[in-house]
Amino acid sequence: MRRRLRAKGVAENQEVEALRSERGELHAKLASLERREEELLSEQVSGEEALDSEHQALEELLDEALADLQAKDEEIEGLETRLKRASKDAAAVSGARARDADALSRRLRTLYKNLEVDERALSDLVALGDESMRLRAEEMLKRLCDDVETAGARRKVGGLPPGITVFELGFAGKGRIYYTHGSQRRMRILLVGAKNSQKKDLEYLSRIETG
Repeated sequence: MRRRLRAKGVAENQEVEALRSERGELHAKLASLERREEELLSEQVSGEEALDSEHQALEELLDEALADLQAKDEEIEGLETRLKRASKDAAAVSGARARDADALSRRLRTLYKNLEVDERALSDLVALGDESMRLRAEEMLKRLCDDVETAGARRKVGGLPPGITVFELGFAGKGRIYYTHGSQRRMRILLVGAKNSQKKDLEYLSRIETG
């Protein structure tokens, strides 16, 4: 009986130890699950915070993009307005210059009957702007009309294609009057330029027809 009781006690003690061991393992697993739960919760909160932060950043970028777009729209609208105004101003200036050129053409035909003046030269005279320059240019035109030999220092323009004979007459220091022999009148005024426009003036003169 004693042996049976002792054996039973040993068995129960072994079972208790086994149960305690299992309980310890369960506590360890439970603690591990609790830690994992906390980690998951922390990750979830961090994920939500990251999403909120990203969403806020995207909203800020969108606001900036909308602001930039509005600024661009306003800039484009301003440019279009200025372009329309510039176009109107250019048309007005062009119309005024055309009227001035017509008036000048009638004046020159009336006063200087030995000269024929190309439209290019008329436009150049109108574009001089400075009234004193115009007067000095017209003074030289009068001399050409009256007597080309006494008009002043003149020279034949070089660098032009064969068959094109053009003369150059200076006025007001930097002005240049380019002319040739006319077909209907004594002299034909081709263009009015300046020393700083000599290159493009020569390119133009290289393409004209004289006779």
